Amino acid sequence: MTEDFQAEFGATVLPALIETLSDPVPRVSAHCSSAITNFMDGAEEELVAPYIEALIAKLLPLIKEGISIQKENSVTAFASTAVAIKSQFDKYFNDSLDVLLGQLNTNGGPEYKQLRAQIIEGITLMAGSVSDEVFMAKSQQIIEAMVAIQTSNMDSKDPQRSYLLSAWQRICLKMKEGFTPYLPAILPNILAMASLKPEMGIDGQTGALDDVLNEITPDSGEKKIHSNIVNDDIEEKDSAI
Repeated sequence: MTEDFQAEFGATVLPALIETLSDPVPRVSAHCSSAITNFMDGAEEELVAPYIEALIAKLLPLIKEGISIQKENSVTAFASTAVAIKSQFDKYFNDSLDVLLGQLNTNGGPEYKQLRAQIIEGITLMAGSVSDEVFMAKSQQIIEAMVAIQTSNMDSKDPQRSYLLSAWQRICLKMKEGFTPYLPAILPNILAMASLKPEMGIDGQTGALDDVLNEITPDSGEKKIHSNIVNDDIEEKDSAI
């Protein structure tokens, strides 16, 4: 979304999006949250700040009481709003953090892996937007929650893994030298991700990788086969490094 659009139409569009968060159809309100996330990308602080309390009043109930898609999209929209208004979010940080940490505790089943991943992302995006003083008062609590997830025997396909890597980067940049005491508890798992052996595959193919690659002969004169090599493990390994 271009900043020109936000500057010209923001005062009309953002209130309409906030109103639509109350739509009784869960998928509509969830997509509205996604639209707010898009809107916040590059939005000026002065444009968003007057609407922060209205956004909080609508997004927090969806985070606490919505179905999974509402919770996930609302968490991201909420964090994007915090990023947009920067240190003006300071006075809302503690209460918002309590809600998000509470959702980590109450949504512990395997069906909520994506939600927990997005909550960690949201918390660390919020942490990056507020003042150092406000963040440091809650830093221990945030780090303990992240370590608890990191040491929870996640499988190789758990979305929380890649989200955690990005989250640790945000916390490290925020704390700088203050992050050093936590390295012994955090680095072993990160190094394990960096040293993993990726499992490769071909998008849309179910056979062994070697068998599929043997069928792709660039000078055969036959119809070309267009295949995309897919490997989430490579991306995760790169993030860990």
